[in-house]
Amino acid sequence: MKNQIFGLLFILFIFVSCKENAPTKPEEIIDDAIATETIGASGGTLETKEFKLEIPPGAFRTGAELKLYVEDKNEADENSVTKSYQLKGLPTEFTKSLKIGLKYNSTLINESFILFKQKFLFGETGDTLNISNLTQAYDSSGFLWSQLSLRSGNALSKVNSNKLFVDFTEFFGVSNFTTKTSAHFSLSLPSEISSKATLLLGFLENNYNKIINNVRLSFDNKWWEWPIKVTTIDVKSNSYFIYLARNYQTRQSFKAANILTQFQIDKNLLNQTDFNKTIVELGKDAVNFAMSIYFESSQDSWVRRAIYTWSEELFTENQNFVSPESFLKNSKLPLDVGVAQKEGAILNLEHGDGMSSLIKYLVDDETKFGKEGLKNTLESIQTGTNPVTALIKNVKALKTEWLTDYFQKYIGGKIYKVPASVFVDFQSLTGVWDIQNDADTLMEFKPTNAGVGKMPSLSAQLFLVNLKYPDIDPSKSLTVGVEGDINSDGFSTIIFGYKNGLLENLVQGYASESILEIPNLKNSGYTQFLIVVVNSNGVQPYDGEFNAYLTLKVEGNDNGGSNNILASNMCSISVVVNGRFRQGDGSEFDGKRDITGDAFSVKGSFSGNTFTGNYSNADPIYYETYEGALKITLNDSHSIVTSFKWTHNGKSYSGDFTRFDVGASNIPVGDPLVYYSDAYRIFRIEGVQTCNSLSSVEYQDYGRWFYDAESTLLSYTCDQESYIHIAFRQE
Repeated sequence: MKNQIFGLLFILFIFVSCKENAPTKPEEIIDDAIATETIGASGGTLETKEFKLEIPPGAFRTGAELKLYVEDKNEADENSVTKSYQLKGLPTEFTKSLKIGLKYNSTLINESFILFKQKFLFGETGDTLNISNLTQAYDSSGFLWSQLSLRSGNALSKVNSNKLFVDFTEFFGVSNFTTKTSAHFSLSLPSEISSKATLLLGFLENNYNKIINNVRLSFDNKWWEWPIKVTTIDVKSNSYFIYLARNYQTRQSFKAANILTQFQIDKNLLNQTDFNKTIVELGKDAVNFAMSIYFESSQDSWVRRAIYTWSEELFTENQNFVSPESFLKNSKLPLDVGVAQKEGAILNLEHGDGMSSLIKYLVDDETKFGKEGLKNTLESIQTGTNPVTALIKNVKALKTEWLTDYFQKYIGGKIYKVPASVFVDFQSLTGVWDIQNDADTLMEFKPTNAGVGKMPSLSAQLFLVNLKYPDIDPSKSLTVGVEGDINSDGFSTIIFGYKNGLLENLVQGYASESILEIPNLKNSGYTQFLIVVVNSNGVQPYDGEFNAYLTLKVEGNDNGGSNNILASNMCSISVVVNGRFRQGDGSEFDGKRDITGDAFSVKGSFSGNTFTGNYSNADPIYYETYEGALKITLNDSHSIVTSFKWTHNGKSYSGDFTRFDVGASNIPVGDPLVYYSDAYRIFRIEGVQTCNSLSSVEYQDYGRWFYDAESTLLSYTCDQESYIHIAFRQE
């Protein structure tokens, strides 16, 4: 728990420093040093009448030329009690603490500190920012004394290899500070604003609790010193700074290092009643740095950035929160899950901002992933697993299932409410087809086509179909098919209708064709269709590419067009699941069962989009009782079974009986089946996805002739052999 707090704060401070104050380019230092000394492994001292730096033997591994500079005016304003010094040549790694003394020129009041500041190159932008630390100081003979410990295994160099220190460090002393503590934090701040301590500590503690409970980051005492040291100081930029002193042990060496960090808060913000931005930045950046013990620099990927960006929703108190701020600029990017590392740091960060939508999708689904899945993912990354591989391995569902569901929800506006215009925008599309006359009957998008190419693992491509032919034959339908090099396994298709600035999910299919009937869709106002091809193929580390072939056809319905399905008077159904059954003697067994096999077909008719079939004593030769009710409702395009309910009770004269009650929904149109060759339309869902469509299954039977036993379904599951098939036809 303690570890979680610490990491939480650090990131927060580094990134807020980037955001709140514009980073500055490295300053050019004129060589007007007031003292110069070369110090090697034997140690030594660099000093003037007002400055002393003592380096013990063995602190430096090699010789270092140290140069000391003094500024006429430092950045400490009214809290400063010393001159401000800059030291050039200080190694970024040393193995023993250095002792520093600064002569003070003002009265010391309450607590006093020495502020260490080091310039630090932010590799992603090429800019620099100040990384700072406030250390407790004591008074001796007119000097403020403190220690600087920056040891082998410096944490910042481990966090990201793109970050490098600039070659000078700044020191000055401050006084009139007050320290307040909470359960996990020790806050030192100028006495004049000490009344804000309780408020700031409350923010930190609250965010800490949110992180350990929601992100499930795990820390222990081997990483951190407790309580976490935090401070504020007034500077000439008219801002208050929060500093965090951190004792860090690298994963490789476990050697301690005090890390210089800073977090900036606008001075005026402390006097406002709305601290939402402060709270959010504290929380997000704390999450980011907390992850530094999980990710090595070589592992940095969009996964880390995505978790950081997603975490904004944990801390915001904005009741109208819709999505993270940085996500909005990169909402077009979450179409490529498999790529672990983008080329170029900026692109990698942007991709991670966009992929925060995937983190939200997964964490919100406690069944597939949830908070526990995030915790397990981070722990797997900590052992050296590729971040994308770690994330995918902890999703408790087939890739084809959850990835298709993610894209369906994301593009459909169910995650972060992304406007439909983002996806129908030309720059988001892989291809466009305009249907303008009777000659436009076929369009094939192949990997060799310009702008198409191969599909990376775990990715999606978008295609837009524009119906620009108002006089098209009403018997025509649009057929969408996707195949891979060998077969269509691992590919799925989602088809949206676009109108009035909104996308509506019309058809979703796994490894099969989905049929859209243009007449019905056209009459309801759809003249544009967004085709989403999802590639769930790939093995770890998910860096492969696959050929996908999308075929679009405008053709007559081989089974008589859209009106024929409404003329159907017969519906055949088969529902196959695995079950746990209890027999009449109380014993239990596992088996696979066609739940509706005893009844199979029902006569009925359509009224609008709803098929109803009611029967009673329909088979008097074999059955004493044979009764039931079937009700199936289709969507307006007749492409999805939106609801399905069938109850049946059959009892033969010999005493055999079968009773079942089945409910289901969201079953899409599928390919024809041999044993339904005369069907107008087949609706089908297969494999483990079958249970996603089933809402209820009750079953009981008694078979005297074959096994002379009664069986009652206790529970059911779905595997690759499970399915629901619904076929409409006319007798």
